[in-house]
Amino acid sequence: MRTSEGVFDCGDVLLQRGGTLKGARIVYKTFGTLAPERNNVILYPTSYSAHHTDIEWLVSPDHALDPSRYFIVIPNMFTNGSRPRRRTMPASSRK
Repeated sequence: MRTSEGVFDCGDVLLQRGGTLKGARIVYKTFGTLAPERNNVILYPTSYSAHHTDIEWLVSPDHALDPSRYFIVIPNMFTNGSRPRRRTMPASSRK
């Protein structure tokens, strides 16, 4: 089964009630292959405080999310503690 993990950089997100979520990022995992027509995508977000690893058991030809038929994207929620793999930061940006 083809999988990929990544981070979507949202940039600064303006919030409805004012304020800004600076440098927002969403950690995600994908399963399967995207069809050329891009018509086989299922977006299955995690529940509150869950991570994509908590629901990976649903991804299987024998379960609800079949990666041989669909391209499945599981994004983690904001503030659930998920972080991208550690990257080396330039000394000038460390505080």
